[in-house]
This record gives sequence, structure tokens and C-alpha cells, in this order.
Amino acid sequence: MRWILSFLLLAFLATVQAISSSGNKLLVVLEDLSEKTKYSKYLGDLEARGFKVSYESPKNEKLALFELGERAYDHLLILPPKSKGLGPQLTPKFLLDFINAGGNILLTLSSSHPTPTGLVSLLLELDIHLPTDRTALVVDHFNYDTLSASDKHDVVLVPRPDAIRPDVKNFFRGDGKGGEVIAFPRGVGQTLGNKSPLLTPILRAPRTAYSYNPKEDVEGVEDPFAVGPQLSLITTMQARNSARFTVIGSSEMLEDAWFGGKVKRSVGLGGVGIGAKEVKTSNQAFAQEVTGWTFNEIGVLKVGKIEHHLNEGGASSNITNPKIYRVKNDVTYSIELSEYSWDKWVPFTPPTGDVVQLEFSMLSPFHRLPLTPSTTTETSTIYTTSFKLPDQHGIFNFKVNYKRPFLSNVEEKNTVTVRHFAHDEWPRSWVITSAWPWITGIGVTVTGWVAFVALWLWKTASNAAAVLLSGDTFTSENLSITRSLQSTPHDTASPNPLVSSDSSVSMTSTRPSKQRSSPSSSQSSSPKTSNPPDRVEKRTRNTLAARRYRQRRLDEVSGLETQLKDTRSERDDLKVRVARLEGEVEALRALLAKRSE
Repeated sequence: MRWILSFLLLAFLATVQAISSSGNKLLVVLEDLSEKTKYSKYLGDLEARGFKVSYESPKNEKLALFELGERAYDHLLILPPKSKGLGPQLTPKFLLDFINAGGNILLTLSSSHPTPTGLVSLLLELDIHLPTDRTALVVDHFNYDTLSASDKHDVVLVPRPDAIRPDVKNFFRGDGKGGEVIAFPRGVGQTLGNKSPLLTPILRAPRTAYSYNPKEDVEGVEDPFAVGPQLSLITTMQARNSARFTVIGSSEMLEDAWFGGKVKRSVGLGGVGIGAKEVKTSNQAFAQEVTGWTFNEIGVLKVGKIEHHLNEGGASSNITNPKIYRVKNDVTYSIELSEYSWDKWVPFTPPTGDVVQLEFSMLSPFHRLPLTPSTTTETSTIYTTSFKLPDQHGIFNFKVNYKRPFLSNVEEKNTVTVRHFAHDEWPRSWVITSAWPWITGIGVTVTGWVAFVALWLWKTASNAAAVLLSGDTFTSENLSITRSLQSTPHDTASPNPLVSSDSSVSMTSTRPSKQRSSPSSSQSSSPKTSNPPDRVEKRTRNTLAARRYRQRRLDEVSGLETQLKDTRSERDDLKVRVARLEGEVEALRALLAKRSE
């Protein structure tokens, strides 16, 4: 029985849970609680959607947006106060701190009550400008309600807004059938600065509308605050932390009178609207969409699991989210995205023309790749892509930076290290086709060198053998010549071999004709004239002459060195003498100078 009661209690809590993804604590700042009845449908719809609504007056001293340094509320709704101030707890500083802490604010304005100075300062901080006349309102003489503003034309009728760009989601178009009308009674127009990329208008004024101060009793307006689409009727701002801030220029459009009230369009430019019928306004549905976006009921993105891993050769690695990769690795990256739509998480699908991108960057992106949906579940879509890491080592980031109007920001960054190739990971040279010419050149060079060395060694061995053979022949011939000389009779008859050799030479030289006529006789007599002792004596004389020549050169050099030394000594003596004489000259000049004085 207790188990059944617990189950029913959990089911009841699940049904009353707020559909907002960021909390259900809502603070409504209303100065006069009696005016709560004017917004009964709007506030009742908030309570029915699960918000815990608290009502406080801006003059309440116990009012506080923070408690112990944390947000006391998740959302803040400010209805137009009658006083000029909002109290000490609702200053621009506290409101900005509330936004920076992740809180959402919905601010409503009215031309019936001047906007407090604190709110004007807050809007200026966000680059939203209001007319200098606190009671100025938006009027349109071509697009007004003929039933309630036939004279003042201050109830402007506008259609449902279109998307600001084709690649941006439009959460405020209703059912998309067209023909719906939004009543904007006695509202305050705003202009947006050009410097803030965080501001986005939801609803702009028609091109025939302008801002007008009804207290000025003039027939025409010469210098209006803004005209046409320059006037933003409903403005949104999404901070970098995805906190949301919305300004509704007309609080009356949230009143019960305009929720389901009927209006009739006036005749516009070119006769548009002739024969128009009474139609029911779409203020209630439009207010629900604007409030739902402001309080994080729609347009909220959530990141699920993020994975990246190796994908070498088409085979995925079992290790997910490693901290280190190698250059030129094949990597697969995937991210899970969900979108919150009123009361549940659904798969996120970007609008047509828009894609989710992945950046693989160091200081600047090396890759910027589109992520494509690979798997879809009941609550999410998994986007993935595969790529090759760059040939650059260092610290890199997998970064998904998806920031679009009306969608919460997605900024995910995963840091990894990319190393260079290890020594055993480089591809072998024969695998690289462009290296084949170099390998061929190396082979040809080595082969040519080996062939050259082999040929040189073979040639050297052949020359050495030829020299040995010629040496043996020369030795045998010398021995035969020596023996023949010893056996000749003139060697014994002549006591002096030198004289005999000379005479033989002279005799040979005086008979050239016989030598020419008988070459064989000259060849046979030439060995007899060569005398080894004469050759030895000649070499001895040449050696002694060379020694004498070298000694003579050494003596000349030593003599020159002695003369150089004497010349240097004489030069030094002359330098000393010259210096002495110069000193004496200077002394004599000084004496002459004194005498002349």
C-alpha cells in the first residue's frame, strides 16, 4: 500500500513540475496587487504550466533577488509600476547581477505609466533606447483597430512575425497558417543599437507606424523618435551565459481584454483591408510563446555525450576521448544534442540552410567541418564527422561553437595533444613512390664504386706482375754483360779501365759510318763500353757537388742574416741619435724664444 502511495506521489510531482528547463520559481513584481485581476488569464496560464508564482511589491523591504549569494528565483516578471522607482532591491546593478547569475527577466512597459529611471538605465546598459518622452506611444494611421481606437489610432494591429533569416528558427509564427492578428495597444517603441550582436527583435512596427507623444498638441510630428521598422515592439536579448531578457512594449496586450478579444482592421495603403471582418486576436498564444522562450521553455539546447576516437583504416578504436593523438591520424568526432520543447527533450534539428560545425584549432582553426546527423534517438540527435589530423604537432581543441538567435548557446571545447611521428612510425623509403628515383641513384652509385674499386685492384696487380718480370730480365742481362767484360783481352792489357773506356768511346765516335752500316756491331759493342764503376763514381761526384751547393746556400743565408742584424742595430743607433738631436733642437728653440721675449 505504501509503495502505491509513493508511486502516486511521484506521478503527481511529475505532473506539476514546471515545463521550464531552468527552474520553476517565478517572481512577479506588481505594485498594486489589485491589478492582478487584469492579468488573471496570463498569470493563470503560468501557474497551470507549473510555475511557482510569488507576488511582491517593488516597495517591499524584504524583497531580495539573492539569498546567501544564490538566486532566490529563477525568473522575474516586472509589470509596469505607477511610481518612479522600483526600490533598493531592483536597481540596475541587481538586475544585471541576476542576469549574469543565469536568471531570466521579462519586462513590460506601458505608455500610461512613465518608465522608471532605473529601468531606463538598465535598458541603456543593454543598448536598448526608449523615447525621451516617457509617455510616447506607437501609432499607425493605416494599421489600427477600428473598434477600440478609431480616433487615436493607438491600437496597432500587426501580423505574426516572420523569421529574421531563413536559417533561423521561428518560435513565434503560431500554427503557420497565416491570417492571425496581434493587437499592440498603447505600446512603447524601442530602438536597438548597432553594436550589440546579442539583441534580436521579435516584433517590429509596420512601415507606416511612428512614435508619438499624445500630450503634444500639434497636428503633425516633424521629428519623430523613430518610424517604421526602426521601432521594435518586442525585443529580446540572450546573454553569453544563455540568460534571457525580453522587453514587451505594451503590457496591455497581456490583459484579459485582449486575450481572445475581437478587432477589425482599418483600410491600409493601396486599399488593403477594405471589407475586413472582425477577427479574434492571437495575443494569448503569442504571449505564451514569448513567455515560454524567455523562461527557457523552448529554444534550449543541451549537450549530451561527446566522443572522439581513432578511426584508422576504417576500424574504430575502443579507447574513447584519448588525450594524445599523432599527426595525420584519422579521427572521428561525435556530439549529442537535444532541444527542450515545452515539456520534453526532443532531437535537435537545425533549420534549413544552417549546420552545426566542428572546429579543430590551435590558435586558429586548421579544420572547420560540418557535423552530419548519424543517429537519432527519442530525445537527442548524434552529429558526427571524420577527418585527418593536420601535419602539425601541438595542443589542439575540438570545439563546437553554435550560437544562433533564439537558441541557447552551445560552446564545447575538448583539448588534446597531437604528437609527431615516433622513430619507428615513419613509412619506409621503398613504400614512398616519390623516393624511388633517389633509391635508384644510390644503387647505381654504390654499384659503380664497387666496379671501379675492383677494376683498379685488378689493374694494379697486373702492373706489379709486369714490373717483376722486367726486373728479372734486366738482372740477367747485367750479369751477362759483366761476365763478358771480365773475359775481354783489353781489360787485362790496359792498366786503367777508365782510359780504355774513353778510348773505346772516342774510337766509336770517330767512326760513325761503320756503326750506321753495321748496327749489329754497335749493339754488340755498347755493353762493353758501360762500366759500373764509372757510374758509381759519377753518382759520388754528383752527391758531393750537391752537398757543396747546399752548404754554399746555407752560408749565403747566414751571411745575409748577419748583415740584416748589423743593419737593424745601426738603424736603432741612428734612431737614438736622431731623438737626442731633436731634443737638443727643441731646447735651443726654447732658449731663443726666451731671449727674444
